[in-house]
Amino acid sequence: MGRPFEILILDDESIVGQRLKPDLDGLQVLAGIRQKSPRTKVIMITGVATLELAHESLNQGAFDFIAKPFRIGKIRDTILKAVKTLEKEQGES
Repeated sequence: MGRPFEILILDDESIVGQRLKPDLDGLQVLAGIRQKSPRTKVIMITGVATLELAHESLNQGAFDFIAKPFRIGKIRDTILKAVKTLEKEQGES
């Protein structure tokens, strides 16, 4: 198996829109990623943001949750925050 991603941006709408698996949603994909690679920082983005979805995403281990439309600076800042978190975790191990 290859090396896991350190940071992954998961667009909930692209999963639903592509219909690769009609019964699959972003939370299920997040759970699978977290199970296989707990260290990966998953940033969830969606255009159908609800408080419930944000809460559930964060409870399931998403690093952050960003609603569309968003400013590019928001995604950049979140990625930088994830990088700093990874660096801190590497320093602690």
